[in-house]
Amino acid sequence: MGGPLGGVVPLNEIDNLNLDFQEFSSKGFMLGHASVVSIPKDFSMTEYIHHLFEFSAEESCGKCFPGRLGSYRGKEMFDQAKKKTAKIPLKLLNELLVTMQKGCLCALCGAIPTPIMNILKYFGDEMKSDMVKDN
Repeated sequence: MGGPLGGVVPLNEIDNLNLDFQEFSSKGFMLGHASVVSIPKDFSMTEYIHHLFEFSAEESCGKCFPGRLGSYRGKEMFDQAKKKTAKIPLKLLNELLVTMQKGCLCALCGAIPTPIMNILKYFGDEMKSDMVKDN
């Protein structure tokens, strides 16, 4: 909902949401521009997160370190996961997302963490083989 940066709302949560900014925000989503992007059930969430980081890395204004470096670092983590050369360190990913959410100057890179956090919360089980819990 809200376009690619608005958040990833699982089907079982749709009926629990009213279509307004406050409701979406209180449930951890963003309404954004209120468009709907559908992700097929068989589409890899690792692939989707890679797409989000790749998009923000290419489109970042580059003015702040969290946006410029965070987007590229996130993309690199998911490049390695896609190539099966390394697993994604969950703690590092979460720290990166919080840093981007709090420190980015532009709305693009500051919004990227929302759909990724939604995916980790609601679809994390299907990504277990690509993740490693680090200390």
